Amino acid sequence: SIARIDICKHPGDPIDDAEWKCGYRSIFSSVGPRLKMFSPAYIPKSKMIPVDKYYSTRIIMNIEIVQILAKKMHVTLNVYMSAIYVYALQKMFIEDIKNKITKPNIPIRMQITVNLRKYYPSKTLKNFSYVYSPSFHSGNTIYSFQEIIKHISDHLRHERHTGYLEKQIARNLRLERNIFFKFTPLFVK
Repeated sequence: SIARIDICKHPGDPIDDAEWKCGYRSIFSSVGPRLKMFSPAYIPKSKMIPVDKYYSTRIIMNIEIVQILAKKMHVTLNVYMSAIYVYALQKMFIEDIKNKITKPNIPIRMQITVNLRKYYPSKTLKNFSYVYSPSFHSGNTIYSFQEIIKHISDHLRHERHTGYLEKQIARNLRLERNIFFKFTPLFVK
């Protein structure tokens, strides 16, 4: 006999309809102001990966030590790890400017995925996340690791508490309902 685990569904158990509904539509409105599009950001020059290929990098680290470092900076592990990535990306950006491979007036932008279930109660089993996109206009300024952490943390806090997140999701919901956008081929989007 199989041991019963309460958090797992078993054959014959009732299924909550909320698990199959769109968490965005059930919590957020599609009404809201128009938002401006982001300007193009820095993309390191390299050979493009074919669309049918995916590469991953495996990093082995002691998570307890990284969590301690993040706590010392008063940020989440997500913010700390994103700052490490941006710090490395900034070094590449500065090198590309020196070698005249890229222009200094474009921003460095990082996309940070956050699970919205922490902030909005939802039982949906579908995707229910948001992507924050903090930008850095580095150019001739080199940010320290601490400045990058502060900028990312402030950006996430600003979007979370000023209603920008809700406006962005409202925009996405409007686009989802737009018939023209719905049937536009993916390569055009």
